[in-house]
Amino acid sequence: QNLSASEKQYRDAVNNLDNGLNTTVNSARSATESALRALEKAQQDYDDARADVDDGMNSQLVQAEEALDQAQLRLDFAEEDLENYETDSSTTYGGQTLRSIREAYEDAQTSRDSARKSLELAQAAVDSQLASYATALNEAQIAYDNALVSQQAAETSVRQGLEDQRAALN
Repeated sequence: QNLSASEKQYRDAVNNLDNGLNTTVNSARSATESALRALEKAQQDYDDARADVDDGMNSQLVQAEEALDQAQLRLDFAEEDLENYETDSSTTYGGQTLRSIREAYEDAQTSRDSARKSLELAQAAVDSQLASYATALNEAQIAYDNALVSQQAAETSVRQGLEDQRAALN
């Protein structure tokens, strides 16, 4: 009586494993699949961000670069006005006094310097974001690797438990 109940329990456990109904193994497999999806998403997020930077499509950098280009252009024009004034013998150039031309030049320099600093800050922010994506990718890889190890351990444990049950039957 005891032996047949033990044998039935063993056969049921084997059938459950063969039919994918073992909760321990299923739970471990589910965790591995979830970790794999998280890894794939982290990889995609990193790849997308890296591609945007590599292709010159990162909006933060594009805007900061455009602002710097515009500021540099204003500075170039202001510098040209200043040089033209200094070579012109009249007291005004284009209706502007030397003082106003110098002020415009200094303002343009300040704007250019500010735009350059904004670009540096944007680059630092993008670098930081890429580093965050890389960290998330690394952590997802570790979680996936750990889930695989746990899944293998669960499968081994279940198989060993079945082997122990079978040995006890003999």
